[in-house]
Amino acid sequence: MVCPISACTPTLNLRRLGLRRFSLPLDWVYTESFAEVARLYKNQFKGYMELKNLTLVDGSGTYFDDDVDINAVNTYLVRDNHYKVTSVHDFPILPDKEWFETYPDFKENSDKRIARFNETINNSDSILFVRWSTKSDQAYLFQQEMQDMLKEKEFTVLINISPLG
Repeated sequence: MVCPISACTPTLNLRRLGLRRFSLPLDWVYTESFAEVARLYKNQFKGYMELKNLTLVDGSGTYFDDDVDINAVNTYLVRDNHYKVTSVHDFPILPDKEWFETYPDFKENSDKRIARFNETINNSDSILFVRWSTKSDQAYLFQQEMQDMLKEKEFTVLINISPLG
């Protein structure tokens, strides 16, 4: 299983190379901290993107229609303050609607992706985690947490180490 984490670029490149089979919970989000991703996995996504933890942040993105060509719809940036994850493509800017009005559809899709992630993790012999960028200490923490969580499973973490880390 290939599991992109951190930003859309790994997901887009995996799709371009024909290595992406389905969407997972962190495919279309920005994660500030690799350590927070480890905490999110360890907590099995408990509390992830719950409405009470979300805030609208400045800026906008472009909506990606999953597994189809890009659909040019502007989107709100919505941050999960509990895990420091920002949704970039999931909340379309619609006339006369607030960002949270599309939350039920988002949450349903998110829950499906989480279930798919958990099922795939449990049924995979080897896992590749792909991270766009991180600092060395966060990469080490992530690796340690995954060793504890995945026990006997084989996994690899592919990252571009930040020169600042």
